[in-house]
Amino acid sequence: MSAETTKAVLTLVHIIGSAIREAGEIGIPSGHLYAMLMGKVTLEQYEAVVNLLKRQKIISESNHLLTYIA
Repeated sequence: MSAETTKAVLTLVHIIGSAIREAGEIGIPSGHLYAMLMGKVTLEQYEAVVNLLKRQKIISESNHLLTYIA
């Protein structure tokens, strides 16, 4: 993976994580968040980032509602 690609991936992780964190305790529906990013990232990229954040226990997902943990 090139340095440019790595930087783009880290930026995407930061953007998605920050959006979920800013939603606070209420959380944000995953579909709504993806709709805001549609056209900028693919569904596969979005799902990969969300899954990464869930595996790292930074966010949780319940009934498609994403909530910040860390």
